[in-house]
Amino acid sequence: MSDDTQILNEIVVSAQKLLVKVDLDKITYSMEDDPEAAANNVLDMMRKTPMVTLDGEENVQLKGSTEFKFYINGKPSTLLENNAKDVLRSMPAHTVKTIEVITDPGAKYDAEGVTGIINIVTQKQSALGGYTAAANANVDDGGGSGGGLYFSLKYGKIGFTGNLNASNSKYPRNEPHSFREDYTNATHHYLTQQSRSKVYRNVITGYGELSYEIDTLNLLTVSFNRRASGNETDTYSDILMLNNVNDTTYQYFQHGNSTQGNGNTSAGIDYQRSFSVKNRLLTVSYLFNSSYNDVRSDNMITGNINFGDDHNKQNSDGSNKEHTFQIDYTTPVHKIHTVETGIKYIKRFNESNSSLSRLFG
Repeated sequence: MSDDTQILNEIVVSAQKLLVKVDLDKITYSMEDDPEAAANNVLDMMRKTPMVTLDGEENVQLKGSTEFKFYINGKPSTLLENNAKDVLRSMPAHTVKTIEVITDPGAKYDAEGVTGIINIVTQKQSALGGYTAAANANVDDGGGSGGGLYFSLKYGKIGFTGNLNASNSKYPRNEPHSFREDYTNATHHYLTQQSRSKVYRNVITGYGELSYEIDTLNLLTVSFNRRASGNETDTYSDILMLNNVNDTTYQYFQHGNSTQGNGNTSAGIDYQRSFSVKNRLLTVSYLFNSSYNDVRSDNMITGNINFGDDHNKQNSDGSNKEHTFQIDYTTPVHKIHTVETGIKYIKRFNESNSSLSRLFG
């Protein structure tokens, strides 16, 4: 017998990591293990997240509902809550580690009355350092436009992540027309209303997070986000009332202008302490949140036939300030159990003012 030996150059053993992990209280989608993340933004990758869908206008829904909360790294995000699609579109997908769909939120999430929580866990920059930058712009056929900038940096023990977005919308002109006939009233028999209105909207959002690694077990993070939006509506109306023989009972013109400004600002600081025991974690945090909602309206009526002039202005201002102090502690018990405990204190201040001024012609 003779030997017949063949030499192989190499043997390659490959395996694909699971992209979705199901736990008792949440579903985790690993974006860092998805090859498509290298060429897409976070909004595009949201379509692959279990229980998450996007409607025809790219608004994010959880289990078919918009009644949910956005979190970033376990903290509530008002930035995403009010302008999610623009912010997520500006974030490169490779900057996100996982997306957690929390279907059974614990007490620390303050998620009462909502479908659940979408928690976006961002990547931590490597100790080698570096930076990432991305920009985007968009326009629509209605004359609206928008753009965004995303930036992240790691230098030594310091890391920074920032996001800035701006957009404006011009809604199509609305021209409703109505006609009503009242068979029981001979004087006010025919009513005709013709209107035209135009709506403008602009939104500016920004987010920043600065982190400092004190050492391998201690991390300090400072975050800030700001959102401001404004709406303006102009409406012109022509109202004509006729009697049952088509004689004019009265006629007047109405011009209404209303503006609404709202937004919020939040700033927080977090201290995170890790331990030699895996998954044991202590977090101490403070969060300040301030929001406002201001409404202005100016309505003018010019009588043409049998109708007096009228002019009124209404103002309404509302504000809310909130301070949140929180301590959370998590530790494993044996191999399959985890104990979570903590304490939270929230102090809120609400204020509102309104006024009405009226001038008759």
